[in-house]
Amino acid sequence: IMVGTLKTTNQIAIGALLRPVIHRPDVLTMVSTDFCHWGAQYKYQPWDTSMPVYEFIAKLDRHGMELIRLQEPGAFSAYLLETDTTICGKHALSVWLRAVWSPPSGNRDHNNDDELLIDFVKYAQSSQCHSRADSSVSYAAAVATLSDRAD
Repeated sequence: IMVGTLKTTNQIAIGALLRPVIHRPDVLTMVSTDFCHWGAQYKYQPWDTSMPVYEFIAKLDRHGMELIRLQEPGAFSAYLLETDTTICGKHALSVWLRAVWSPPSGNRDHNNDDELLIDFVKYAQSSQCHSRADSSVSYAAAVATLSDRAD
């Protein structure tokens, strides 16, 4: 499934439709996206001058990664609005988060014995930016696994 630009209401609706499929034990879900694209050519250059640019970019990315890890689609959506970050697959990530989070009833199912654990295993930047003349694209890899709470 390829996901383009979607309104939040559509992300929620598609996430709810995909939920039964994604939660099947015989289904593997992969979401692929770059993270922050920083530089003049991307028209995205926020920076807290109290730290090197590449550290600011990493801080920005890691905040988004933490919200994904926590599986809080509303918080991730707020992060996207607040930072206006240039994550190419932000809508695909949002749909996936809605699918793993939103049960058909609209309430979290706390009776499920399986818990989804998301672990970011790799983070990299194409280059370390030191000034506004530089540019970089960030990359992150995560693995999501089901863990039986009884273990």
